Formats: sequence, C-alpha cells, structure tokens
Amino acid sequence: MDRPPANALNRELVEKLLAALETARMDGARAIVLTGRPGMFSGGLDVPELLALDRRQVEAFWSLFFALTRQLATSPVPVIAAISGHAPAGGAVLALQCDYRIGVTGKFKIGLNEVQVGLPVPGTVLLAFEEVVGPRLARRMATRGELLSMDDLGLWVVGMLAAFVSAFACVRWLLRYVATHTFVPFAWYRIAFGLVVLATAWSGLVDWTG
Repeated sequence: MDRPPANALNRELVEKLLAALETARMDGARAIVLTGRPGMFSGGLDVPELLALDRRQVEAFWSLFFALTRQLATSPVPVIAAISGHAPAGGAVLALQCDYRIGVTGKFKIGLNEVQVGLPVPGTVLLAFEEVVGPRLARRMATRGELLSMDDLGLWVVGMLAAFVSAFACVRWLLRYVATHTFVPFAWYRIAFGLVVLATAWSGLVDWTG
C-alpha cells in the first residue's frame, strides 16, 4: 500500500488491492505479502472522503471493503501482513484477515479503536480478532478501543503466558487436593462448579465478571 500520507483506505485503494490479489492468484503466487509505507501500514478508512459520499456510494464502498477482507481471509495461498508501522482501525482489520502478522519495532500503534469515535466493531471483524487473541481478550480490547504499541506486544504476550501458567498451576493444585481428600456431596458440587468457571472463563466461552 502506497497512498501518502497514511495509506488511508478509500475506494480507489481498495479496488487496487483487490486487483493485486487477483493478479497474484492468476500468476500462480505461492504466498502474498501485504505491507505499507515505512512507519505506516494503514491508518484505516479515509473518513473525510467517506463523509462526502451519498448513501449509495457508502454502501458500494463497504461492499468492496468486505470483499477485500473476504479475499484476504479465504486466499488459497498464505497471506502475510508485514506491518510496517501504525495500523489502527481499518489497518488492523486488514492485518487480522491475514494468515500471519509480523511487525516492525517502534512506537507504532495497532488495534481496533472504532468505539473511540463512536463506531461499532463489525461482527465479522470481532470474530477474526477472537481467532487471534481469544474471545475474552478480544471483546475487552474492542469494547475499550485499545491501541497497543508494537514495542509492548512482546510484554503483552509474556503476560498472557504467565497468566495462563498461573491458572494451570492453580487447577493442577486443586485437582491434586481433590484426589487426596474426602468431601461431602455438596462440596463436590462446589468443586465441579469452580472447575467449570475456570475452564469457561479462560476459554472465553463465558464472561463471569459481568
């Protein structure tokens, strides 16, 4: 993507990306790399241009944009997002549709911050986000409109691993305790319920905090 200054996604750029994907497919490409300009992967949708469109034109744009996300997500060959810089909102959406994501280090921001400007995160985009970071974390980050720094992603991953290891150790200790003690039926019910809460909470199936 090379549309200075922010690689903002308008109809022209989306159409060029769709054409490039089709050309790569027809040429027998074995992999596709989607990237942007140094320091800027994509700043998201070109909102000022969208605001100037009428309803029919906006609907046509969204049809093209989601056709692009569909082509990325269903590509017959691997698609790698080489995140060359900032990737908020629509930029993050494109990266989420790719099979792999690699990024440059630096004070660059990435995330779905749509709610910060009063826009909902589309359901299909949230599903893609859940596939990458898990349902619970995806919902939390999307509803807060959080943007992460590229430099912080490593620490974030380490923190997630540490939390998972802690939860695993807790469940392991509980199972060992259960195996070496005798409980009345009601206690067994409480233990079983506790295990269900732990399993569903960490899998993202149920949010017990709300």
